[in-house]
Amino acid sequence: MRFHHGSRPKTSRRMKTRLSILFVAAVFIVVGVAQTFNSPSVQAVDYDQKIRELQAQVDSFNSRAKELAAQADTLNNKIAELQNQQAQIQVEINLNNAKRDELTQQIADNEAKLRAQSEALGKTLADIYYSQKTSTLDILLNSNSVSDYVDKASRQSSMKDGLTNSVNEINALKKRLNEQKTEVEDLLAQQQAQKNMLADNQKEQQQILDQTKGQEATYQQMIADSQKKIQEFRRIQEELARSNNANFYGGDGSKGGYPLDGLGRSSGFNPNGCLYYSAPWGGTCARQCVSYVEWKVYQLTGIKASGSGNANRWHITFSSRDRSAPRANSVAYWTRGTYGHVAWVEAVGTNPKSGRPGVYVSQYNADWNGNYSEGWVDVSQYDGFLYF
Repeated sequence: MRFHHGSRPKTSRRMKTRLSILFVAAVFIVVGVAQTFNSPSVQAVDYDQKIRELQAQVDSFNSRAKELAAQADTLNNKIAELQNQQAQIQVEINLNNAKRDELTQQIADNEAKLRAQSEALGKTLADIYYSQKTSTLDILLNSNSVSDYVDKASRQSSMKDGLTNSVNEINALKKRLNEQKTEVEDLLAQQQAQKNMLADNQKEQQQILDQTKGQEATYQQMIADSQKKIQEFRRIQEELARSNNANFYGGDGSKGGYPLDGLGRSSGFNPNGCLYYSAPWGGTCARQCVSYVEWKVYQLTGIKASGSGNANRWHITFSSRDRSAPRANSVAYWTRGTYGHVAWVEAVGTNPKSGRPGVYVSQYNADWNGNYSEGWVDVSQYDGFLYF
């Protein structure tokens, strides 16, 4: 049986392994909740307690989903950073490819020059060789003068030296260019390896991101499932309350002088809050179960029960008055739920609906709308009775 409370509530691999463990643990939690929810003895469950447990799990799932979302953002940023690094390396690769192509062309040009110089040198060497085979007398006879002979020999020697130097320079340049080309090719190989490594890292990060997003989606689904179960528990609570309260009927809550709004006049009831007031018996929220029982205690005994807290704390505050058996003009209480419930015992007898020992109680807010009601309740529904 359920009544409203004394007051209303205010509304890399290591990473992969850790994510997987947390994910499996969360699934076991939800499965456990689902098994509890589908149990045949569900009607014996304290629904307020199960709702609190589910809400705690929803809060935990929300917290984990936020952590996963934050991890996904971090992974997205890491992937973007890796993509940017790959783009920068690709720019350097493109530049070095262009430099390698330029060096290759320079090498080809110098090889062409070397061939041309070699041909020229070959002709000079041939002339020199021919000259060496010709006697000096023949050369002199074929020359206009000794001076022509000396000039011709000097030119051949100079040309030979010049061509030799040129060939040596071209060969040295070709060697340097080949060395530079090798260096560029080695650098290109290193950059390509680095780019491949970044691509592999990006792929791994993407896999973790996909897994993280998948687990976040699973947590979101578990949140939705838990919230759905909470709504179902509340629906069952309302049905049970209507069923158990079928033997109750409304009456005049102001009989004996209880002020409906704490000010001596009737007023509407706000289920999301309460009207706080001060009165001789204490200050509390009007048209709540605690307010009504405080007034009844004061009316009968002059004792101020105000400040005792929510209904589920009355048995602690008034532990010396706690009894297991009911009597007329006592306070019936239970502690289940977030706030518990208290009612005033008008009489003790047999519950005509169940045929079991019962108490006839008057109370406020059994309908969650701040209304007065009275009727029979089984004694077993209550945790105890407070004698004032």
